[in-house]
Amino acid sequence: MISSVSATQASGLPSGVSGNKATQSQFLQLLVAQLRYQDPMSPVSGTQMMGQLMQMQTLDALLTIEQELKGVTVTTSAASSSTATSAKTAASSATTKG
Repeated sequence: MISSVSATQASGLPSGVSGNKATQSQFLQLLVAQLRYQDPMSPVSGTQMMGQLMQMQTLDALLTIEQELKGVTVTTSAASSSTATSAKTAASSATTKG
């Protein structure tokens, strides 16, 4: 039985940890707790453990892809607004000269 919970365990993460690091940190904390408190007469099988590790790697890869897509979206939006501004400037210059 668990008698006390530290501040790190209560919040799930130490302060200053976020994003992918948070997910990895949480997973490792849960994995260690699972191993520590498992029933010795019925331990977790290697297959289950590998499945959990693969799920964590998949989640990490998806989070990385998400961050990269957000960066591409920001870059595309900035380029699009820059092009629109240039087109408006060119159009106003052409109407003033004409």
